[in-house]
Amino acid sequence: MPNVTWQEPQVLVDILGINLMADENEMSLPGNRQIAVISPWLSDVEIFLRPGPWHQQLTTGDAVGMSTLHVVLSTFCARKWEVHVAVLAYGPNPCGITKDPDQYGSERRFLRKLIRLGAQVHLVTDLHAKGVVTPLGIITGSTNITSSGMFAQSQNANYFSSAHPDYEGNRIQLLARYQGFPAIANLD
Repeated sequence: MPNVTWQEPQVLVDILGINLMADENEMSLPGNRQIAVISPWLSDVEIFLRPGPWHQQLTTGDAVGMSTLHVVLSTFCARKWEVHVAVLAYGPNPCGITKDPDQYGSERRFLRKLIRLGAQVHLVTDLHAKGVVTPLGIITGSTNITSSGMFAQSQNANYFSSAHPDYEGNRIQLLARYQGFPAIANLD
């Protein structure tokens, strides 16, 4: 059984933080140095670094504070990780949802910044899947990675560590959602 929780910024801090810590300390990872963020709608959400007692023992005097998804993904790009971001394509989609690019200026600016950093951005038609895939674990559930999804709604998240028997199946399923859609070179 996976660890089931409410999707909240601390969940993102935990999964992204343990991967960065492992990389910074040159620990071996059970998979490629790859991060994938899959969410039909996406924003540069604030993530609060509020480590609990166990995490505090891992710190090296860094100040605890607030960061954003952009800062964290930028760090992965700078450390030469393969970073993929998949969002619902703009325009009409087979699911009947039309995502008007003029109404998502903030999301598009965020994606442009990520592309400039070397992240691979995929515009996926009919995307409903939501999750974060890392070598050390996966978060999947019903929450869009947006300010509204993370702070205003009560949605669930399932966490599977890389040692969990369902990790690989969930990993494959989430990555398959964007693999048929090539990364875009720009977002005009």
